[in-house]
Amino acid sequence: MGDRILAYAGQQITGIQQLRHWCWSREGKVAIKVVRLGRDLPLELNIEPAGEPVRLGLAWRVDEAEPGAVLLVGITPGSPAEQAGLKLYDRIYEINGRRFSSSEEFRQLTNFVAQPAGIAD
Repeated sequence: MGDRILAYAGQQITGIQQLRHWCWSREGKVAIKVVRLGRDLPLELNIEPAGEPVRLGLAWRVDEAEPGAVLLVGITPGSPAEQAGLKLYDRIYEINGRRFSSSEEFRQLTNFVAQPAGIAD
């Protein structure tokens, strides 16, 4: 076995889903506390997760045959989208009761920071 992460950004780790969510949703350098095999005391390390933050864990595209909807073409395992029960190829027509007419409006309604997959409006 390797290192065991005890804390991420000052928060105690209680489970892998929690750690995964924190890693996906933060950007920039973050302090972690780890226990390393063969050492008695935990280490404080600074890491910088790769890539852009993942807010929902989904990728979508717009289907011109069905305006006012997005087609989900990717669901990140363990993400908030998967935990909410969203499935590959689901179609979304509104967010919190608000309809949208473009990929950009969908992104704004979800406060999404990543780029959509495939063709965007």
